[in-house]
Amino acid sequence: MYLREHPLCAMGDRAHAAEVVDHITPVNGEGDPLFWLPSNHQPLCRHHHEQKHGRAKAHGGDSAGGRHGTVDDGAAQGNVDGGTGG
Repeated sequence: MYLREHPLCAMGDRAHAAEVVDHITPVNGEGDPLFWLPSNHQPLCRHHHEQKHGRAKAHGGDSAGGRHGTVDDGAAQGNVDGGTGG
């Protein structure tokens, strides 16, 4: 649902299709109040998602237990992330 409504990557030249719903502010699992907050979501292509979280890890900003503070489109609709690590 989220990616249908936000089909383009929020980073770069916006010419890439979004593939991942990313948390702008990293979250710590589904119990975190920011996990489901729509204003904390942004659409990213896989490239920019990996680029963002490569930088976040290097600066200690990723505390999401290997899930990188992201949800896939299914999780944004209320389902658990498919375990893609994405």
